[in-house]
Amino acid sequence: MARADAPMPASVTVALDDGRVLSCCQWGLAEGEPLFVLHGTPGSRFLRHPEEVYQRAGARVITYDRPGYGKSGRLPGRQVSHVSADVVSIANQLGLDQFGVCGISGGGPHALAVAAGEPDRVRRCATVVGL
Repeated sequence: MARADAPMPASVTVALDDGRVLSCCQWGLAEGEPLFVLHGTPGSRFLRHPEEVYQRAGARVITYDRPGYGKSGRLPGRQVSHVSADVVSIANQLGLDQFGVCGISGGGPHALAVAAGEPDRVRRCATVVGL
């Protein structure tokens, strides 16, 4: 088991039931408060604050490339609402029952879609400079 103050490994690949792969990163503390940070448009899983910011805040930050960005597989016909299922798949594979979600710029509508689609799992939601 990881120490509560141990940094998270940076790279994670999540395979989905539909055959797609999502490329993810984790930042902060293994036992920290889980928070998905959804990148803007364009953007990637590498959009983040310096590692020590998350560690000081006691956070476990999960970022990922939305479908068609970076190393994540495309999802033909993708709509903003589809992000909810992707975030839940990542959370399930990481063993997270509840989590926060934050969207930056073009990620704002995506964060709101996750919160609306998963009200029992999303503990808090924020948009930063949202569209």
